[in-house]
Amino acid sequence: MVEKIDTNPVVDEVWEIREIAEDFTEPFEIFREAISNSYDAHAKHIKIEIYEDEKEYKQDKFKIKITDNGDGMNPEQIKRFWSLGTSEKRNKDGYIGSKGHGTLIYLKAKYIDVKTTSKEGAYESICIEPMKALLNGKLYKTETTEIKKEFPNGTEILLEGYYGDENDKRECFSMEAIKDYIYWFTKHGSFEKELVEKDDKGSLKRYTNTVITLKVFDDPEETIKFGHVFPKENYDIEKLKKEYQDGTARDHYVKKFYGKDIKISNKYNYTFDYVIYIEGTAAKKEYNPMISDNKKNITSRYSYKIADRYGIYLCKDYIPIMRANEWITNFGTGSNSFGLIHGFINCQEFKLTANRGSVSIKNKEIMEDLREKVQDILNKIQLEIYKKGEGLDILNSYKDEVKTKNQEEYDYFRRSEEIKKKKKYKLKDGTIVFEPFNEIETYSIFNAISVVEPSMFDFIARDYSSNVGIDMLVEKNKNHNAVKEKTLQYAEFKYILGSKGFNHGYEHLSYIICWRVDDKIKKGELCESKFSSENDKWEYKETADGKFLINVDRPNLPGIRVIELKPILEELIKKD
Repeated sequence: MVEKIDTNPVVDEVWEIREIAEDFTEPFEIFREAISNSYDAHAKHIKIEIYEDEKEYKQDKFKIKITDNGDGMNPEQIKRFWSLGTSEKRNKDGYIGSKGHGTLIYLKAKYIDVKTTSKEGAYESICIEPMKALLNGKLYKTETTEIKKEFPNGTEILLEGYYGDENDKRECFSMEAIKDYIYWFTKHGSFEKELVEKDDKGSLKRYTNTVITLKVFDDPEETIKFGHVFPKENYDIEKLKKEYQDGTARDHYVKKFYGKDIKISNKYNYTFDYVIYIEGTAAKKEYNPMISDNKKNITSRYSYKIADRYGIYLCKDYIPIMRANEWITNFGTGSNSFGLIHGFINCQEFKLTANRGSVSIKNKEIMEDLREKVQDILNKIQLEIYKKGEGLDILNSYKDEVKTKNQEEYDYFRRSEEIKKKKKYKLKDGTIVFEPFNEIETYSIFNAISVVEPSMFDFIARDYSSNVGIDMLVEKNKNHNAVKEKTLQYAEFKYILGSKGFNHGYEHLSYIICWRVDDKIKKGELCESKFSSENDKWEYKETADGKFLINVDRPNLPGIRVIELKPILEELIKKD
């Protein structure tokens, strides 16, 4: 007789539950799951309270209470609430939850108290330190009892000591950070209403019935209406230019694009919806205080840069699941142009991972077809918003024009103030020159002196260029009417002749013309060139014949005459 061996599969339920619970790594995911469950229970009002109770607590003074007026749960549904993979919503249309994984996030709390009322009765179910049990290899226990009805149909979930032993709960669970999460990553922040025509009053009504009230520590209670927040459209180019004459018109540009029930491919009946807003930076900051460089920013821990939040999101049930900015190619005119995009792609065929952290479609071909469809939509949007003479290209140009104009006005003011501070010199022909502050102004003084006192220099300028190479070619013999090659020599201009950073080789120079010579050189410091050679060190000497730079290694080389304009100009003024 052949002995049979039992190889039937088994499931380590403790391990699986623990792994899935630990996959939820973000504290705010509790709000995503709670809100989704409340929507599935047809709740019209959801209340979220976060507070500390010093007197009445079982495991921790930090509490999160989430209450809704939905359908409530019966004993069988309560059992599913605590279980894995037993969701009654599986394969049912119109429900968000289906895997039976989401409620495991509540196990992150030390103490969980669920009170629920349905048409079948009222019940309380309590679980204490579930993660402690799981970490010890045991399945957590729950205690459920029937209670007296304290409120109409609905569910209240009280969590104590949620999400570890952090000491900074007040900073972590701030009002603005939670609101931001609700608007971006929960069912209550759905973009569905953006797909409804404004004149479709019946459809619009369904999106105005559910509200969330949020009370966080000592902050005043706030009411959060349904729907993701987008800015008001503002894409009239001439109106924008007129309203924002400071050049920021482009930053206030907003235009909406959307589509419903778009077929992904001809092979399958899968469809998707999309809403894409093209928004300027200023438009984003008007409604989003969480942007880190926003003057309205009122939090720091959960603030973010535009590049870290905006772009394209893939969604299921109109809840953003994962950002897919790699789908954005060749969009806009800069490296971070995807920051203009505030967009969502919803496909009900997406399959979610256990912690709802990413999406996929089992058929890779369909996923690739969807990607191509989205890229085609973005290409069409780009053609429209950058339409020649009508779109953002005009505002980009206008911004540059205003920037240039403002810069010119600023430069005019700055230079006007600077010139008032400069020392003035009046030459004998009445010419006024100002103390120079740079090399070009030094050249202009040399030019003025050359005109008024042509005998002051033993050469005449023949060619000047400040673009490349050494500045000027001069002719030593001024009596020649025709230029002779052997009489041409190099002259270089410097505002102040210093000891470091000379960007030419000295051996090719005959003259250095400067406003003044640095005192360090006069006191013996060597004047070095950036060019490395055996002849790159020169010292300053004053002789009866004039001022020179003399090569240290080869003093027999011809010296470079240094013409210092400041003492020359001051001497001319004395004579006059």
